[in-house]
Amino acid sequence: MVDCDLDVRIIAPHEMGPSERAVWDFARAGDPAHASPFFSFEFLMIAGRHAPCARVAVIERHGRVVGFLPFQCRPGGRARPLGAPLADAHGPVVLPGEAVDLVTVVRRAGLPAFSFTAAAPRGGVFNRIDVRRHPAWIVDLAAGVEAYWQDRRAAEPDFVRQLSRRGRLALREEGTIARQRSPRRRDWDLLIARKRAQYRATGRHDLFETRWVMAMMEDLREGEGALGGVTSRLDLGGRAAAWEFGLSENGIYHSWLPVFDPWAARYSPGHLLLAEIARAGAAEGWSRVDLGTGAASTKRLWANATEDRLHGVAAHGVVRSLVMRGLDSVMASDAAPAFARVLAPALRRWEQITTLETRWRDRAGGAARALRGRLVPQRRSTRCWVEKT
Repeated sequence: MVDCDLDVRIIAPHEMGPSERAVWDFARAGDPAHASPFFSFEFLMIAGRHAPCARVAVIERHGRVVGFLPFQCRPGGRARPLGAPLADAHGPVVLPGEAVDLVTVVRRAGLPAFSFTAAAPRGGVFNRIDVRRHPAWIVDLAAGVEAYWQDRRAAEPDFVRQLSRRGRLALREEGTIARQRSPRRRDWDLLIARKRAQYRATGRHDLFETRWVMAMMEDLREGEGALGGVTSRLDLGGRAAAWEFGLSENGIYHSWLPVFDPWAARYSPGHLLLAEIARAGAAEGWSRVDLGTGAASTKRLWANATEDRLHGVAAHGVVRSLVMRGLDSVMASDAAPAFARVLAPALRRWEQITTLETRWRDRAGGAARALRGRLVPQRRSTRCWVEKT
């Protein structure tokens, strides 16, 4: 399908006025797949203030706005979703009933290609794109927290029993379990420091060494309009054991940056904190907690619902489409041939570097640090870790 009657104009996010906001909000309200806080207008504005080369493709039909594609352009390569690689949900936002083809939008926006890793499905938008589907794991609290735990006890009895045992062990040995919703600067700084230590210890690219990322995160922590930044801390016996930062909007919470202190590892403090966040959130009227994609072995234990997220590349032109899809398949090592799996980690690291950095000098520096990390043995930090099971 080629939309001959579509026009696309490119603006900066801050140039979106009241009429564009009204269309954005109406399009979101008409599609539950766009309920994530990452689709909030406030997230668009905050990311737009800080992400280099932030743009919005305004999609029009016969002079009427029918949708939007927020993105950040990158020199010599594909456009990425606005806020990538941190935006856990992204993609076009289109009015209900409007047929829009993403490949046509990308071409008329003057982009060579647009990569996405967690796009919300939308009928017809992705028809000409070879996409892979991944589940976003959802804690559905609409029926209340007691109904949720009843469901979990039936579906994952071993997990619930183990979590209960860890909680009792923490109470017996530490005395108290308390979750704090903390606005304190110290807790935010500790959370970020521990995440950065985790990236270094596991050989991953440190997202937070990029200035625009930290500036964006600072604004998200403060929140804006209906979008709230939620920093939580779990104390065991009065000692900080785990932290988490997430986003909330209109009764939906996205669990985003969890980390815990190794001294408390035997208690599964990350799980205990998430249980406390869900309990307190349900009392505040939250209808669900979105855990995002990935880490299926852990997140599926919590999830009583899932939503599809799409991964792929929208490119126009036969040769470009084949090349882009081939690279994307190699980076998805589960879908690549055996020889390509060796290249997949390096390509994924380079993809992340090029998404974060706009200047070739900074990209070269990121690549050099990645290579040094592979060649020079690193001292594994034990100061923080992301909890598994």
